[in-house]
Amino acid sequence: MTRHRSRRPVLVVLSVILALILLGGAGALVAVFLASDPDKGNGPTTAESKPGTISLTLDDKGNAVALTWTDPSSGQASFVVSYGRADGPADKTQRVGAGTTTVTIGQLDPSQDYCFTIAGEPGSGVGPSPAICTKRPAPGAGSTSPRPSGT
Repeated sequence: MTRHRSRRPVLVVLSVILALILLGGAGALVAVFLASDPDKGNGPTTAESKPGTISLTLDDKGNAVALTWTDPSSGQASFVVSYGRADGPADKTQRVGAGTTTVTIGQLDPSQDYCFTIAGEPGSGVGPSPAICTKRPAPGAGSTSPRPSGT
């Protein structure tokens, strides 16, 4: 009688490896978002990447964000903007056609910070930009409360 080993452990290991590969990019993006410093100044922010990749600039308008980027493909690649709240995953995407280097993302909550990245469509050879985040003041940070009068 020959003994056969179960293939289940091999299938489990392969499934875990596949899941890590598929989720690795998203996990890395979440790690970058969570590592960002939301206490830096306000105004347009720029994320520089390695030469030949994307440089992304953000202009925070409150309930919208204007993104502008460099196109290392010289107008040949379409792009995907990935974004989400700074305290969570990049769970939203927006596709942008070839030759476009600016987009406005609207319907944002002005009291929340958001992080953005942009990359060429898969197969374009254009890598992702570094994550760039809004730096909004904490609620109530700019308000002054009346001082009690001393008598």
